Amino acid sequence: VYSENQKKILIKSKIGKNNQIHVNGCPRSDYAFRLRKIKPKKNIIIYYMIEKNRGSNLILMKSNINWEKLYDQTLEYLINFAKENKNIKIIFKGKIGIHTEKNFNVNILPKNCSFILGGSGEKFLRDASVVIAFNSMAIFETIASNRNLIIPNFNRESIKKNMLLKLSHQNYLVNTQKQFNKKLNFYLNSKYENSNLSRSDQKILKYYLGSIDGKSGRKVQIFLNKVFNQ
Repeated sequence: VYSENQKKILIKSKIGKNNQIHVNGCPRSDYAFRLRKIKPKKNIIIYYMIEKNRGSNLILMKSNINWEKLYDQTLEYLINFAKENKNIKIIFKGKIGIHTEKNFNVNILPKNCSFILGGSGEKFLRDASVVIAFNSMAIFETIASNRNLIIPNFNRESIKKNMLLKLSHQNYLVNTQKQFNKKLNFYLNSKYENSNLSRSDQKILKYYLGSIDGKSGRKVQIFLNKVFNQ
């Protein structure tokens, strides 16, 4: 499994015993950690599009709460920003089965925007100087990659903690369109620095990804070699 938290859940659910569950971390996140040493391009924003009905677990997804208003606001604010900043490239990354060209009118996008559906999402982290995401594992891969992160919170969605993934701190949130634009401009004009992970970020990455060193893939390899050579 990825993390100690997942291991505890499986043990509590009596799916497995302590000695039957091994924590290796999330191998996919190794790529994000490697990006810390790579300078992104200054004029690219990647928006991992909001899933309107996504909750933190299957039971809560049956709730009437959804993020449709936040979805619409984020789309509107980004399109307006794109129109006012034609030198900036914005990628709208959707998911197959969630976002389609029928419910997402690509014709309204300015020429400096593109809608990409399907395929791996983390590859866009390499060039992005700003990442926008909400209630998605992309949040933690963004933190791991040392890219600038913005989490829309225009309707105080963060108070619905039982519906959301945990955050290391509130600094990633933007509560108004003005804050949103201000942060975008600040990040797009900031010099890239490979800064160390804060303690709070380390804690949250350990909780979800099970790693803060980008060596999960190697740990899986060592584990499998050990198992098959017994």
